[in-house]
Amino acid sequence: MSRPTSAVRPSRLVPARGEHGAAAVEFALVLPILVIVVLGIVTGGLSYSNAIGVQNAVREGARFGATGDVSSLSWTSDVIARVRSTQFDDGTTAADSSTSVCVQLFKAPNTVSKWECSIGQDDGPVITVPATTADQPAVPANLSTGACVVRVLAARKFKINGGLTSWSGTIVRGSTAMYERTCT
Repeated sequence: MSRPTSAVRPSRLVPARGEHGAAAVEFALVLPILVIVVLGIVTGGLSYSNAIGVQNAVREGARFGATGDVSSLSWTSDVIARVRSTQFDDGTTAADSSTSVCVQLFKAPNTVSKWECSIGQDDGPVITVPATTADQPAVPANLSTGACVVRVLAARKFKINGGLTSWSGTIVRGSTAMYERTCT
């Protein structure tokens, strides 16, 4: 049995003469803009991820410091090491880390009994924990006299590359946790 033939045949689109390279030219014009946008989105996302990582690291460091023994000589360096080790994309020591970390034991009403800062060596920003309660990280207003809190502050530089231009700055995050033992 033979197939019925149709009187209407599909037409073939044949580009007009001189339009053979138009798609390649349009792609070449759009590609640099597309690359710049994608590069900006990727580096912006990485910077945002770093900011979240720093926030989680200082929170973990404050909790770790609040449960540790302040009378230990290595308490401050242990808290700093915990902050650095909590970040997934940074070194664990000051020699290979780009994060600067400060830890402080703050005793109410207005005494700093222990503190230490460690500046990251890979272009780490210089930071210090403020001595007053008004500055970040904040101390609870209802802190009774003689009670202590652990204050942890961390800073890390970031850069968002947009191809033709870039934006850079410093991520600074802090956290406070009540010290759970008797404060000295």
